[in-house]
Amino acid sequence: MPRTRAMQRDEAFRLYRQYEGNITNRFTR
Repeated sequence: MPRTRAMQRDEAFRLYRQYEGNITNRFTR
């Protein structure tokens, strides 16, 4: 099943949010 552009965008957004959360946790400690 080929990956659609919407699926790629959703996955990229989720990874970005996870990355942003890691940065925030690192600075707030």
